[in-house]
Amino acid sequence: MIYKDLKERLLYQLTISNQLPWHIQVSDVLFHDARFYLDSNTNSVVSITANNSSAKFEGTLDIYYNRYSVADYFNGLVIPGKAEDYGRLHVLLEYLEETLGLPLYKEEFTNPALSGPTVTLSPYNSSLYYIPLTSVTLPFAG
Repeated sequence: MIYKDLKERLLYQLTISNQLPWHIQVSDVLFHDARFYLDSNTNSVVSITANNSSAKFEGTLDIYYNRYSVADYFNGLVIPGKAEDYGRLHVLLEYLEETLGLPLYKEEFTNPALSGPTVTLSPYNSSLYYIPLTSVTLPFAG
């Protein structure tokens, strides 16, 4: 099964790996405290805590998974047009998500005003999807 949303994918994998008879929904939990956790299979761990209305899940649980380097994910991409065509980074990310069909999770990135011949993509330190403290600078085509 393919999930565009990372939270849905993590909860689906949790359901499968623990052979749960039901699927925990994103609305059942709060994701928090994404952090580094290095072992042979994963590079990150995030905690989930049941919200008060969850009938299928209680308490707090850690999910181990892999975050991606923003440089590896976007390296080599040339942005169509000019910085002024987009205004702010989140507008650019929405455009790239629509045209490339990639799940970019704009809420994972800072949202600076765009200007000049390049744009730097830097995820927040609390990023669920991308490895914090990684960034990539991409050129505009125009």
